[in-house]
Amino acid sequence: MKAADLILLPSSLFAVALLALNDHVLKAQFPGFVSGKLSDFSGLYFFPFFLLSIAATVWPRAGSKRALGVACLLTALVFSCVNLCPDASELYEHLVAGIWHELGRTRPVVHVADGEDLIALPMAGLAYWVGSRRIRDQAGFWNRTTL
Repeated sequence: MKAADLILLPSSLFAVALLALNDHVLKAQFPGFVSGKLSDFSGLYFFPFFLLSIAATVWPRAGSKRALGVACLLTALVFSCVNLCPDASELYEHLVAGIWHELGRTRPVVHVADGEDLIALPMAGLAYWVGSRRIRDQAGFWNRTTL
């Protein structure tokens, strides 16, 4: 399996569907701890595959297990910063609002920095575990042992 195809794994598609369902239905219908965390768990699983898919599409050499590891670490690092640092949380709000604006869909974006969300961080590790067992390494820069 190519790295760019990890985004099409049934588990990845399920995570995206769960994130959308949670953000647009469940949080409003059943507010609370569980619905507050479902998106975190889903996003931390799906997002490394999304990053790797973009990277491997733009730069085919990025389609390796090592690149998947970088995508998982980057996802976990940014997620941690956004939930532990109010300035990073505010920057996140502005970036997401800007993306919605560029898509022609202005909508309010409110992110609450919450250290409890870090409970979901193991999902990035799960994404690596699942993805690394499916990916067929491609020769290239990311496979070098010097990185």
